[in-house]
Amino acid sequence: MPADQAALQYLKSRTESSNAKELKSTKEALTKIEEWQDGSQEQQAAAWYYTMFCQAWGYGVKRGGRISARRGWLSPSDLKSHLGLGGKDPHYLAIRPSKWVGWAAIDIDEGSRYHPSSVEGEGIEPIKKALSEIGLTTAIEFQSSTSSGIHLWYPLATLSKAWDLAMELEACLLS
Repeated sequence: MPADQAALQYLKSRTESSNAKELKSTKEALTKIEEWQDGSQEQQAAAWYYTMFCQAWGYGVKRGGRISARRGWLSPSDLKSHLGLGGKDPHYLAIRPSKWVGWAAIDIDEGSRYHPSSVEGEGIEPIKKALSEIGLTTAIEFQSSTSSGIHLWYPLATLSKAWDLAMELEACLLS
C-alpha cells in the first residue's frame, strides 16, 4: 500500500480511540479530507499534505515573533490557513512527526559543513550519498523557512515507525 493510503488508514484507525477529544478531532479531519479529495486541486493538495504530515499530537505556531507549542491535533482547516491556501498569507507552522511517517526529513543548517554554501566543508553530497546507500535516492530539496538552511525530504514507499526510521537515519549518517 502506498504511503499516502497507509497514512489515511492510520488516521482512520484513530476512530477506535476511547479518548473523546481524539475521536472528535479524527472525525472532523476525516470529514474535511473526504470533502477536499473531491474538491479543487488546492483542496486535494491540502488533503494529501494533512494526511501525510499532520497526524501527531501537538504542533508549533509563531505569534508575536515567538514560537509556542499547541496541544492537540491540528485540524485540516487550521492547516489550510497556515499554508496560506485560499488566497491568504501563510503563517509559521512547525509540525511534529507522528508515530508513523511516510517521509524522512534531513535538516542542514546554514553553518554546517554539509551546507551547499559551505566553503571549507564537504557540502551536501556526502549526506545524499550516505542516504542513497539505504535506498533514499530522490529528495525534495528546499530552503527551510526564512533561514538559509536546507531541508531534504525523502518520500517513503510505505509508512515507517518514526523512531525506527530516526535510528536508521542516525546510524546511516554516523557511518
